[in-house]
Amino acid sequence: GRMVAQGFGHVVNTASMAAFLAPAMGAPYGATKYAVLGLSRALRVEGAGLGVRVSALCPGVIRTPILEGGGRHGRVQALDPATQKRLWERMRPMDPDAFARRALDDVLRNRGVIVHPAWWRALRALDGVAPSLVEAIARREIERLRRELGR
Repeated sequence: GRMVAQGFGHVVNTASMAAFLAPAMGAPYGATKYAVLGLSRALRVEGAGLGVRVSALCPGVIRTPILEGGGRHGRVQALDPATQKRLWERMRPMDPDAFARRALDDVLRNRGVIVHPAWWRALRALDGVAPSLVEAIARREIERLRRELGR
């Protein structure tokens, strides 16, 4: 469209680390984020010769209202807010302002896949070289979560 006609632009799509790593008890979410990542990567290749850049944000856990089970549109999780927050805190959430600054720096550098906090990049790299190990870790996490929640 317009970006191709003018010869420049930058599309930024929001995926998630769930695009790389199967989220515990979140298959539909992971599948949709995997689709966003795939679309972004394909568009990046197609747009490169036309002056259009594309990046996919793949945040780990960012400290937003969703961590407490809600957001602008109300509750989005089945768990009570205190339990939800306790479970997310294990993953060391990043401050949203820090995420925004770092992500914007990466967009300006034309990075295709943007992952923050930094420790999530290590997990993504581990998944690239030892996916069965990351799957085993995810299975263990799902079992631990089920035990904690009595499910």
